[in-house]
Amino acid sequence: MVVERQLAEALAAWGLAAQGGERLAGDVSHRRYYRLTGLGPSSVVAMVSPLEETNKMADWVLIGQHLAHHGVAVPATLRRYDPAAVLLISDVGDTLLTAVPAPEACYQRVIEDLRRVELAAASEPSDCSPAHGRRLDEIRIRWELRRFRKVVAAPVRDLTDDELVTWKEAEDTLVRLLTGGPQSWMHRDLHARNLLLQEERIWWIDFQDAMIGPWLYDLASLLYDPYAALGPELRGRLRERYLSEVQRVHREVSASEIGCQWEAVAIQRLVHCVACYVWVAEHHGKDLYLKYLPYALARLRELIETAPLAGPLRRVLASRWEAIEARWSHDAVAC
Repeated sequence: MVVERQLAEALAAWGLAAQGGERLAGDVSHRRYYRLTGLGPSSVVAMVSPLEETNKMADWVLIGQHLAHHGVAVPATLRRYDPAAVLLISDVGDTLLTAVPAPEACYQRVIEDLRRVELAAASEPSDCSPAHGRRLDEIRIRWELRRFRKVVAAPVRDLTDDELVTWKEAEDTLVRLLTGGPQSWMHRDLHARNLLLQEERIWWIDFQDAMIGPWLYDLASLLYDPYAALGPELRGRLRERYLSEVQRVHREVSASEIGCQWEAVAIQRLVHCVACYVWVAEHHGKDLYLKYLPYALARLRELIETAPLAGPLRRVLASRWEAIEARWSHDAVAC
């Protein structure tokens, strides 16, 4: 296979010979991970990227260095071989945040790390890391909303011309709120499966797509994470803890504006999650994520049915929710 050849090429270039190897569970990306032994006193992990994504590998290294500079625990880069798109990184184990029985203290530590990186980024130059030079912009926001419309809403029943106009109104509202409000550094995919616990430290991974985007997006990603399925009480406590620490930075933003921003980022994040799970199941045959759909759909419906800003989405989806939930809840159970 191509991936194995890439790994073998990199090891040969480094003059290394692993005594053992184990393929690790990955994610929806095309990257592959292998735990290797016999290369030193402890195991290491080889991250093998598609050859056309060598630039993302470089971003992983640079953004990781930036996070480490601000005290965030990230795997160390041990060796790098660009011709085969392979990184050798330190092994930080397999214990996901979802495996922690009483996770509140761990989440508080993640939020402290996030707050520290956000505060630092507010005064850093745009060339500080690859993340600082790109944004979650209008094009991407509209694309995510339209993907949800096409793969989740429309298959239940095609939208009428009037509903398409209403959907466009929903897009306009979210674009205005998400691009016009406070902006901040964002991991972009901060959730429990990208946080590993080892030796009492919480390690961040999968941060190569970090960028600048709407403030509170990462917090919503963390607290509305379908993998962790946090309850409303814990979600509320963690949200208030974060806000109590950072409101001194965003003093110009009123409580009502914060509430509106929170609803907007949470809706956008869950729209992205739901559409992504459906897309990878239908187009890539990866149905293991469907079991997370019921939680994601339930939280998204709650937000759309209660948030004042979500009126246009509410009008389009009101007659579709039951069919959407029935379809994907059935498929989730089947998985």
